Amino acid sequence: MPNGRIPTVRQGFNEWFDDLSIDELRVIISDPKRYDAIADRIRNGGSKHEWLMVREMEKVKSWGVPMDEVHRVPSATV
Repeated sequence: MPNGRIPTVRQGFNEWFDDLSIDELRVIISDPKRYDAIADRIRNGGSKHEWLMVREMEKVKSWGVPMDEVHRVPSATV
């Protein structure tokens, strides 16, 4: 993690997340505060329906779905 912090979306979160291995992700999200920080960045502002849900981040990561795609697919909630 750059400077011990999870980058924001503007600071390159998507690329950082994509470059993590599954094992690295598991270690990082074992800390609840870091899990929450990553979840916030995956939600990217929230208020949309998540088709690739945050709670499934390990599974989505294992499928090789890039974070740009995860951010592209949510749809507006009515």
